[in-house]
Amino acid sequence: MADFKTMLGSNPKLFIRLASVSPSGTTRSFDCYIIHENDIVNVNYEVSAYASKRRNSNGSIVIKDCGMDMAFALTYELSRLLYDGDGYKLRHVTL
Repeated sequence: MADFKTMLGSNPKLFIRLASVSPSGTTRSFDCYIIHENDIVNVNYEVSAYASKRRNSNGSIVIKDCGMDMAFALTYELSRLLYDGDGYKLRHVTL
């Protein structure tokens, strides 16, 4: 498989699905996908590796926090790491 940043291409977009929310509402799990060569590709492993986020037993990315759009927060953090501090280069769509 190609390098993650290369797979994102010149117009990078991440598709994020909210997989679960804890009963307290402070922990969320997300599944992340991209479209690469006309296929939908799950990139949970790549996102968790770049953003240093843990994954749960289902492979979803776990984020602990509340009070803001956590899908945006994940995308912004990942974008900053991938694109030399540019938190807005990577766009996302919440599914």
